Amino acid sequence: MVASTSGLAMLSRLPAIAESACALASDPADGERLAQRLDLAVAGRRLRILNLHLTHLSGPDSARLRTRQLAAALCWAGEDLAAGLVVAGDLNAGAADPTLAALKAQVGFEAATFLGPRADRSGPAIDHLVLQEPGGWGVACRFRALDKVDPEGWLPSDHAAVVVDLTAA
Repeated sequence: MVASTSGLAMLSRLPAIAESACALASDPADGERLAQRLDLAVAGRRLRILNLHLTHLSGPDSARLRTRQLAAALCWAGEDLAAGLVVAGDLNAGAADPTLAALKAQVGFEAATFLGPRADRSGPAIDHLVLQEPGGWGVACRFRALDKVDPEGWLPSDHAAVVVDLTAA
């Protein structure tokens, strides 16, 4: 269990081999920013998941902060990496944004459009899931979930879920 005010959580039906959190650089106007790391054994194979919520602030200083946060998180996630690495979370930048250049988009990039309180599905795609290091894993399918308005006009969250099914490569 990792206490967090960053709005981060990871749930798994599989037991964790290891789990930890790392504080990221932050701005007082933005609040706490963490990276969460979870190592799992899936069908005898290892998989590491890095969960992030990068700064939502805008402007050049914030872009530099987001770049630093991602670089630090990827460095930390790469320590003792003996498997595939999935990077997921609210990165608060679109896939083409220079602040996300460290992600290996060519490996398997998926983004969910920020839904916002209007539920109009406009705005940049800021929720991402990337198979950063395959480590013997491949992407079988990807999709968005929890992105439909209920009969009363409510969404489950202001973000859609980004879902990936992985398969042994």
